[in-house]
Amino acid sequence: MNKSCDHCGEDFVREPGYYFGAAYVSYGLTVALWVALLVALITFDAIGFIRFSIGEDPILFLLLGIGLLIGLLPLIYRVSRVIWLNMFVKYNADAIELNRSKNKSAA
Repeated sequence: MNKSCDHCGEDFVREPGYYFGAAYVSYGLTVALWVALLVALITFDAIGFIRFSIGEDPILFLLLGIGLLIGLLPLIYRVSRVIWLNMFVKYNADAIELNRSKNKSAA
């Protein structure tokens, strides 16, 4: 992760342990992924594409879930940090212009 934003100059290096809260966001995104997978498998079973029932074959659910989670883990990691940061940092439309003028005066 960059130390600061290139456009507005926002400092991304917070106090130690700041991004620990992103683990909770990541957990929520992971639970949402598993629930979405379960709903998708149950829905396709109703249509007739996949024979799926948790009581009969949980292996399909687990294999698809683990594969999907491993594939999406880098994306979930970054998105959870962005969500956590956006909960505490307010958007400032004037920050981009302030950063540009600050960089021009420093050069």
